[in-house]
Amino acid sequence: MRLPSGSLAPEVPGGLLLASEAEKPVDGEDQKIEQMVSMVKEIVSKNNAEHGHAQRATHVKTRALLRGELIIKSDLPDWQKVGLFAQSGKTYPVAARVAIEPSHILKDTEKAPRGLGLKIFDVEGKFMEGSEGTTQDLHFNNAPMLELTDLDTAVEIFTLRLKHFENPEELKKDLLKRSDSTKQLAPGTLPNTHLMSQTMYTQSAFAHGQYIAHYGLFPAEDQVALGQSSISSDASPDAHKELLQDFFSSRSATYTLKAQFSSSLTQHPVEDAAVVWPESSAPWFELGTLTFPKQESFSDARLEWWEDHIALTPYNGLEAHRPLGSVNRLRKRVYQESRDKRAALNGKEVHFPSDISEMPQ
Repeated sequence: MRLPSGSLAPEVPGGLLLASEAEKPVDGEDQKIEQMVSMVKEIVSKNNAEHGHAQRATHVKTRALLRGELIIKSDLPDWQKVGLFAQSGKTYPVAARVAIEPSHILKDTEKAPRGLGLKIFDVEGKFMEGSEGTTQDLHFNNAPMLELTDLDTAVEIFTLRLKHFENPEELKKDLLKRSDSTKQLAPGTLPNTHLMSQTMYTQSAFAHGQYIAHYGLFPAEDQVALGQSSISSDASPDAHKELLQDFFSSRSATYTLKAQFSSSLTQHPVEDAAVVWPESSAPWFELGTLTFPKQESFSDARLEWWEDHIALTPYNGLEAHRPLGSVNRLRKRVYQESRDKRAALNGKEVHFPSDISEMPQ
């Protein structure tokens, strides 16, 4: 359903779509999600056998673990003031993990997607069923689109990833045979530049109250400038970790949190996460400022806390920011099962922290 212009407060852009009517179930959805769960658990087991420690199924290599704060913009229009953004000027403590995306532990010199997982504390409002504590979890990636696209494509790609888990070159050959090979190989073409220089995107859609949104983290201009040079092929295999430790030893990082809103399921789809929403029809709106102060960005205590004890899922959070689309519906079960498998193999209790003070200094 399209909202007619002028049907809401005057400042609301005309034609925004309703989140409640945007999703479309996939044929055999439950069975396909079960198939994905089985494959993801096998990937966790394979990494455990290789490294003697169970990792997440994706984003396995941690590069930084950060404390910071999110400050909500003080003059948001009423139609944007929902959920996290309901109280103008509110400050939230946050914890973040910066990681390299694939299922393998790669050298930092190799091109691959980079991710930023964000846990926002002291959140108030109506939480989604199954949420624990008072946090809002969000996942960002340095590509504006997700090559996995939808549930059906995700099953196909993970089948290939598992089949060729020990042989990435064979995986690449099979991906090249696909009609969407350009899309599937796109993550390997992302620039390998300083992680604080890169814009981060949720890729998939979320509710923003009654509307449909994509969220993005846009780095400050001086951080963007750090992306002018790439990580060289002969750099340290831990180059990103070392760059971030050097960065945060002397300065802070700042991002602007923004959202764009869907007014067309053709241009701004919910069920196809591989479509980049054009800014010409879905401009970005500023929602707040995320800051990470000077700190030690990588420590054994923080690493052990996050990797062995902390859970992160977009379904831990407010109903106002409910994940949308089959890729997100897939995440709900996959993240839970991956978390349980990881905890069992490591013999560690995994939970959702309730206060930023739980994060080691």
